[in-house]
Amino acid sequence: MWWRRKQRERDLDRELQADLELQAEELRESGLNAEDARFAARRALGNTAVLKEDVREAWGWMVLDHLKRDVIYALRGMRKSPGFTAAAVLSLAMGIGANTAVFTIADAMLLKALPVERPEELVNLAWMRHGGDPVGMTSHSGHGSADDRGRPVDGSFSYPAYQVFRDSVPQLTDLVAFAPNQFTVTAGGKADLAFGHYVSGNYFTGLGARPILGRPILPDDDAPGRPGVAVLSHEYWSAHFAADPGVLNTVLLLNRRPVTVVGIMPPAFQGLLPGRAVDLFVPMSMVPETAPPYYRLEDPRDWWVEIFGRLRPGVSADAAAAAVQSALAHEIEAYTGKRLTPENLTEIVLEPGSRGVGVLRGNTRKAITILAAVSGLVLLIACLNLANLLLARYAARGREIATRISIGANRSRLLRQMLVESLVLAAVSGAAGLVVAKPLSALLLHFLSGSMMLGIDARLDARTLGFTFGVAMLTGMLFGTVPAWRATQIQAVQGLKETAGRGPRLLLRRHLVSIQIALSVLLLVGTGLFVRTLTSLAAVPLGFRIDNILTFQTDPGRTGYSAADATALYRRMEERILAIPGVEAAGISQLPLIGGVVTNGPVHLPGDEKGKATWFLNCSDSFLSTMGIPIVLGRDLSRADFDQPVRSAVVNETFVRKYLAGRNPVGQVFEPPRFGAERPPLFTIVGVARDAHYRGVRDAVPPTAYLPYAFRPAGDTRMVFAVRVRQAPGSFAAAVREAVASVDSNLPVAEMRTEREQIDRSLGAERLFASLMSAFGAMAMILAAIGLYGVMAFAVTRRTPEIGIRIALGAQRGEVQWMVLRQSLIMAVWGIVVGVPGALALAKLVRSMLYGVEPSDPASVVAAVMVIAAVAGLAAWIPARRAASVDPMKALRNE
Repeated sequence: MWWRRKQRERDLDRELQADLELQAEELRESGLNAEDARFAARRALGNTAVLKEDVREAWGWMVLDHLKRDVIYALRGMRKSPGFTAAAVLSLAMGIGANTAVFTIADAMLLKALPVERPEELVNLAWMRHGGDPVGMTSHSGHGSADDRGRPVDGSFSYPAYQVFRDSVPQLTDLVAFAPNQFTVTAGGKADLAFGHYVSGNYFTGLGARPILGRPILPDDDAPGRPGVAVLSHEYWSAHFAADPGVLNTVLLLNRRPVTVVGIMPPAFQGLLPGRAVDLFVPMSMVPETAPPYYRLEDPRDWWVEIFGRLRPGVSADAAAAAVQSALAHEIEAYTGKRLTPENLTEIVLEPGSRGVGVLRGNTRKAITILAAVSGLVLLIACLNLANLLLARYAARGREIATRISIGANRSRLLRQMLVESLVLAAVSGAAGLVVAKPLSALLLHFLSGSMMLGIDARLDARTLGFTFGVAMLTGMLFGTVPAWRATQIQAVQGLKETAGRGPRLLLRRHLVSIQIALSVLLLVGTGLFVRTLTSLAAVPLGFRIDNILTFQTDPGRTGYSAADATALYRRMEERILAIPGVEAAGISQLPLIGGVVTNGPVHLPGDEKGKATWFLNCSDSFLSTMGIPIVLGRDLSRADFDQPVRSAVVNETFVRKYLAGRNPVGQVFEPPRFGAERPPLFTIVGVARDAHYRGVRDAVPPTAYLPYAFRPAGDTRMVFAVRVRQAPGSFAAAVREAVASVDSNLPVAEMRTEREQIDRSLGAERLFASLMSAFGAMAMILAAIGLYGVMAFAVTRRTPEIGIRIALGAQRGEVQWMVLRQSLIMAVWGIVVGVPGALALAKLVRSMLYGVEPSDPASVVAAVMVIAAVAGLAAWIPARRAASVDPMKALRNE
């Protein structure tokens, strides 16, 4: 066996060393000094190198052998102390699991580079507004963000501008373009909505992104008149085609345009807009037949394309930005005839592109940062709990440690063994933390997604495993060193005199418990603030009915319907839905209520040149009544308003209060914003509706105008149906789908949910923080209670003889209980005194995430203090009760 071979090698080393010393001694007797004698002895043996190598190898195996023994000893000790092991592993696993889950999300959304070739070389072309949009331009991207100085930055350009940059800016290479869009995909006779990207022909080759099946889109595919092709994402391929490789060369209908599937991308690739799940990629040449009217390839006034590229070696970002800005200025002046001035200057900036477009990362950065801080607090509490448990364990082993020291054990050897024990404990806890992290990361993704389907690669990969292992080892080393060091400082004589269970003073352990309580107060105050925020939002009067409302979206324009045909289609769909038994009403709106998006712009009242900011909602004549929004003055929209040339509108109370104060609003006229080249017609106000929330629950109700859905941006046929039913709305989903299919089986139905689900979805972030803060606060309380219980139980054990004497001398049981409870309350009070000011200071950092509650909310602070005091009292009550039941005769006899 290998250990026998190593033993023989070590015996040989000892024999060689003995021979060396013997010959050296003989040479010293002949008159040589010690150093010359040893050198001559080595030469005489002729195996100096061999001896050194043998000794070095023996030393390495000895270290490994000792380490192996320490690990075996640690595992045996964990097995013999199941209570200690379970408490330590569970507490650390909760903290490590929470941090691993948050790291998985943060790594996927904020840290990981795109899965392309040389992502660090990518730059994202963007421009900065100095006086609004560029001269004569209209940006349709919606991917605006802010630079490092908080200035507004937009990433959209026109397609002609992309072609100019590609052909005339040599400072950049591999310039690629893309634009997001929603498609109606028909496969196997079934229509569905899909989110995709239009991409330039060099998109995949320029990025170095390779499909796992088939081929990418090539430059030849992007030429006008070429057959349509599509590359599917891995998730869409798996969900809709059961990951069947035979889907290659299958023909799909994309907005009624046939396309051939030519490739499947790997799971990690989500394009250059990470965080938004993408289903497919198609060439830019398909824009004229499948895109909205404002996606025009030839029109330099429509800015809707995102551009990425690589800096040519040796070129600075400033030089490349200046070249792009010069090319853009010439392009703008060529088709507008106007020179750029400082008031309308478009300043080009090159943002780092290694992680794609950063708008979604910016939206979630603060939420993930807060979650990381909270999970870090939980881990810190768990580590303090581990330190407390180790202090108790080593105190109980005081006589063992003293005995080993008295018979010659090296203190450094004992310290190393104890550190190995804590590291083994941390490693086991890390493995358990991975089990906790997987479902928790899925839960975080669910809440963070909100109303958007996140498409991020948040898997437990090698980076996550490395993070978990590093955190586990770091916590084991940091929070195992102090207990181990204190345990090895025991004096042998004093340790041998101590009875089992009695050890050094409890001052350090009490301080650790007070810190745990202080950190628990931080989490409990945060829990109260976020729970009260969620409660306040749930209590906001929305101004419309939310019960028994079923909603769904459809977009007939993507299946070939014109605007006029779509209007007639809506009416037929509405009639079929109303014919379903149990349906009371149905209404149509261009956007959902509490959907997070709005249409807004300035309205012009007579004599008003500047315009007044207003939100708009295009809807049917039955929408307001279906949603339960009452008319407080005048009348609702009617079917006649859709057919007559005179345009009618209903405004809300805020519109009247802010813009028509002192005037009768009925009969007043206004001009809505211009959505196209033509000047819009005047609208006459025929009624005033009660204020109702539109975009979100947090928003104050703005001035809002309800217009007939026939007046909408050209080519925009997207509509949301709201169906009010008598029973549970979810049970009507199948019947509503059948009604829509009876009108047109190729018409997709998407986003079908109840209005209550829609509102809950809009409050996803608030629910996330309320739920996680509650869970983390509960974990913190449990860990603090465990620490407090452990300290007090150890104190009672240590003071058992003293308690027995007190009772023998006449002390009452209640007095003994109060003596123990008083010590625990002192620790709790110190924790509260430190924790409350810290909680009030940190709460100011999340002020923007609160609603209806101040960071210094007294109710949240008082509730946190009462909860922690109750938990502390309960954790100390069991040791206090045990202390009061001590039999003085047994206690004195044991002493």
